[in-house]
Amino acid sequence: MSHLLPQISERGSRDDVTMAGLMDAGRIMAAREALTRTVNVARKMDLMKSAETILKQETNTKKHYVRESEKIEHEIHDVDGKILELEEKKSHLLQDLEKMKTMHTSQILVCKEAETEFDEANGMFVRSLMALEEGD
Repeated sequence: MSHLLPQISERGSRDDVTMAGLMDAGRIMAAREALTRTVNVARKMDLMKSAETILKQETNTKKHYVRESEKIEHEIHDVDGKILELEEKKSHLLQDLEKMKTMHTSQILVCKEAETEFDEANGMFVRSLMALEEGD
């Protein structure tokens, strides 16, 4: 009332206002208890709504995490498959390289044998020419 009376005076004649009334202390206590319970319930409801909002946010965050995790797991699976394919390709290329090295080594031996045979044939030719010249 002490806060309310100056406001009432301002709105009215700007004169002091006197108010009178009767109070039933029993009803006031019951009303106070009901009001206290109502305020407590309202506070609890606010807390509950806040908790619901947080729960929804966390649920959405979890759903987002699950979706992103699934995407990453699929990417990892794809990369693992590509790695396996590349490892198989590498293995085949290494086998081909070994075959080429073996063929190259064989070709070198064949070339050396051919060179030796050529040198022998050339030596025989030169000796034959020399023998022909001596016979002249």
